[in-house]
Amino acid sequence: MLTDHFVDSDKSVRIEIALAIAQLGRPESALLLRLKALCGDSEPEVVGQCLLSLLDVAPGDGIAFVSRFLDADDVDVRFEAVSVLAQAKSLAAIEHIQCFWAGEVAFELRRATVVSLAASPHREAAEFLLSVVETHPDELGRSALSALASSRFRKEIRERAEAEVAKSGSDMLQRAFDYGFADE
Repeated sequence: MLTDHFVDSDKSVRIEIALAIAQLGRPESALLLRLKALCGDSEPEVVGQCLLSLLDVAPGDGIAFVSRFLDADDVDVRFEAVSVLAQAKSLAAIEHIQCFWAGEVAFELRRATVVSLAASPHREAAEFLLSVVETHPDELGRSALSALASSRFRKEIRERAEAEVAKSGSDMLQRAFDYGFADE
């Protein structure tokens, strides 16, 4: 019955259907979500919700499947895939993001990747963001510092970010650090 609504004209209905299918928690839920993601949608957010819901239903197999969308023809679908992987509970998701980053990636997608990693629960995501600050003393480094700012109360992260900023000698990174890591 829910499947019929995957073709509803209202985007929010299609998104809610992806959520509802995941909440069923049945093995066939993963199949429906994968099929809808593969078929695509006129709204990238629907595909994104299908991918996110899939990780709830089949976290192990889902990471590799979601990673396939990092190479989608539609750049907005790539944004959705990056966001979903950054939120994933599996460490394998961070590894897929790192492999993706090593390839040719447009600046806006790199920045979206960095911003999305702020939501990651993994220490490896913070390590990756620190490496971005180290290797990109520009706008990407500033975005990485902003993403790391959510960890500003973790002494080790704060100290390492501060050291990378000092090493870079970038005034822009220093301002971003001062703003994002300011004591409240």
